[in-house]
Amino acid sequence: MIGWYSVRNAVYYCFGGIWSGAYFGESYGLTRTEFGPILMMGAFGFTFGGPILTWLSNKVFKSYRLGILLSNVICTAGVAMLVLNIDGLSKPMLYVMVLMIGMASAPSALIYATVRKVFGAHMSGALAGVWSFVLFTPGGIMSMIIGSMVTSAKAAGAVGGAVYQNAFYIFLVCAIIGTCAGLILKDGY
Repeated sequence: MIGWYSVRNAVYYCFGGIWSGAYFGESYGLTRTEFGPILMMGAFGFTFGGPILTWLSNKVFKSYRLGILLSNVICTAGVAMLVLNIDGLSKPMLYVMVLMIGMASAPSALIYATVRKVFGAHMSGALAGVWSFVLFTPGGIMSMIIGSMVTSAKAAGAVGGAVYQNAFYIFLVCAIIGTCAGLILKDGY
């Protein structure tokens, strides 16, 4: 469960928190004023995706695992849009793609409920500490790797979206790993 959560959040925090602004500027020629509202869609997905996924899990799926899995699939589809159309998405599709990637961290409440159910309420405090570590550390490590790859691509003469193409495949691999891990998560409903 920890491995699943770390790769999923690394995608959101590394792309949405660090590399998306530079990517939009270099690949699409957008200014900070133009890509700022696009980046806000990630926060929107993160903020409002949680309650939506929780409601779906409780009222429709009757399963936390299925809500978590839905978040995985949405994130993977968003990252696939990013990688497969590295500099070819329309501006409205950039909003959709960032919203989908923002959904990567949305099921935090479902994860906490699942962990509490699986490990017991007496472990909640210790697990909250582990979650805090898992939230940010993989994203920081991934950011350094992405930065190294982007720097190498620029040194090799790549421009525009080509600078980010190979580096962003890491996001797709992590999203796919997260989706596969989501398939084997124990349901805490």
